Amino acid sequence: MKETGTLIKLLGYALALLIFLVLLIEMFSLVSDLGRENFKAKIANIECVRGNGGLEFNIEVSYNGQRVLKNFKVFLKIENILKSYFTNLEHNETVSLTIKVPLEYLGNIFYENTSLILGFEFDYDGIIPLKIAFSDFKNAYGIKIEPLKVSYTAYDSEYSVTMNATIVNSLPLEICGEVIFIALNYFKKSNITLMPCSITVLNLPTVNVPKKDLERGVEFSINLLVEGKVVSSRTILIKV
Repeated sequence: MKETGTLIKLLGYALALLIFLVLLIEMFSLVSDLGRENFKAKIANIECVRGNGGLEFNIEVSYNGQRVLKNFKVFLKIENILKSYFTNLEHNETVSLTIKVPLEYLGNIFYENTSLILGFEFDYDGIIPLKIAFSDFKNAYGIKIEPLKVSYTAYDSEYSVTMNATIVNSLPLEICGEVIFIALNYFKKSNITLMPCSITVLNLPTVNVPKKDLERGVEFSINLLVEGKVVSSRTILIKV
């Protein structure tokens, strides 16, 4: 009986040592994957769903390591954590996962400047649970000012310059704010309403610019303010 007990202890020690070695190997592989940045995620597409649909994020994730990532899920951390459906991510595989952000969260993100964190979680080789979070990526969506074409009319000592631009609202929210247009000493403020999931054309005024200034380059700035805060800004250097 004593010999049997000793044998059981030895087997227990051997099993514990084996488990320790397996975990050590897995940890070494995990650290190597993290160091080589073998886990990657990027936003492939954002779809604005009208009505009460919210936003739908299509996120492309890839793993360039040698293991298997079990129960792989992408998550967005807002107030609560929203998760995609899960899948297994194999060696050198890329998959696309979708997360839907309900409309009720978007107002807080936009108006209250709530952080929106992208990350993913999985069981590394089915053994080690892991969660990786990235920095805030709110600049990937929301409201953007896009310049279009610039037209010039030349006179003796100056140019009449007109810049066309649009504001792209990729949120399913109606946004009311102010547009401030600045060029040299010219300043104009106007009210604007951006409809959900839409593109709004800006009617910017023509500005007379001295030729010598335009030859050096003049900055035209467009700022969108909502509730007194700048939510989007674009400055374009125009020169001839």
